[in-house]
Amino acid sequence: MIGLCATLKARPGKEKELEAVLLVMVNNAKQEKGTVQYILHTADDDPSTYFFYEQYVDEAALNHHASTDYFKERFSQAEALLREAVGIATYKILAAK
Repeated sequence: MIGLCATLKARPGKEKELEAVLLVMVNNAKQEKGTVQYILHTADDDPSTYFFYEQYVDEAALNHHASTDYFKERFSQAEALLREAVGIATYKILAAK
């Protein structure tokens, strides 16, 4: 299993526009066989900060997700709404409940 965490910070006044783009990404990711979890959060103390927790069965599934046309299109849309680069970190999952 592979875990991925991504933090996105919206430009001032672009929070809802970014959220709409990210929600479409979640709906599309639900169709991917190798995607186990694709969870979008927003920060309690900063509604302009969004956080994805993603889980994939393997690296091939993660690579497939990143190569889909919908992901490329939506990610491009999201980048235009961000105040800084997306923070991304991947993890090898050791244990889970």
